[in-house]
Amino acid sequence: MAILKRIRHLNGAAQRRVILQRAGAVVVATAAVALVTAGVTRWLRAPAPTPTPARPRRSSQGPSRRCSRCSTCPAEVGPSVPVPSARPRTAPPGPSTGPGPSAVASGAPGVGPAKGPRPGRVAIKQAGARLEVDGREQRGWFGKSIPLDVGPHTATASIDNPCCEPTRSVTFTVAPPAPDEPSEKPQVVQVSLAFKKSTVSLQARDSTHQMTCNDGPTVFGGGSQIVTLNDVSQTFRCTFRSPDGTTKPGTVTVHAGKDQVVRWPE
Repeated sequence: MAILKRIRHLNGAAQRRVILQRAGAVVVATAAVALVTAGVTRWLRAPAPTPTPARPRRSSQGPSRRCSRCSTCPAEVGPSVPVPSARPRTAPPGPSTGPGPSAVASGAPGVGPAKGPRPGRVAIKQAGARLEVDGREQRGWFGKSIPLDVGPHTATASIDNPCCEPTRSVTFTVAPPAPDEPSEKPQVVQVSLAFKKSTVSLQARDSTHQMTCNDGPTVFGGGSQIVTLNDVSQTFRCTFRSPDGTTKPGTVTVHAGKDQVVRWPE
């Protein structure tokens, strides 16, 4: 009996040791898992490190040099060294003390000499008109030049003729000649008196007769039309059409400021 008790006691002790060993292994494994889990958690929650830019290495041998160990190493880039310019420095321009090359006359008003005579020629379309420049009458002006100073002037034309309005004045500016123009070249100024209107009427048997003129009036028998001319007188080519369709050619001369009665051609 004592032997059996002893055997039972030994079996119980062996079972306890196995249980304790297993429990110790479980505790160790649990602790290891906890440590690994904690490390992974800290690593995931930690902020990403900011990369520090590498500072360029300074070289005392110039802007670049190669590695002395081999000939295939890339050149070492150093700080750029400013290269002095080969152009000489010039002092800033000082204040102008007189007129430069731009003071040469260019032909535009206000450029070149402010005053000075230049030949001017006033052209009037109406023959026999009188001319005054700056209040002075110019006799024998047709085809001749008048010496005029550079600057503004006034020309007045007048005529005693029923063709036109009695007078007209224009203001013009005499400019200095351009560098490539001869100084004796005149500046031409056009003055045109306004032409008066004319009335053209057709004398025929009745209103079925018609007169049609190229670039001119179109008038029926017994009727009239007002015409504005661009010269003292103008001649028109016209066609006279009868009621039966027959036509006759003819010409009609109209004078500015005068009424013109055209008779039906027989």
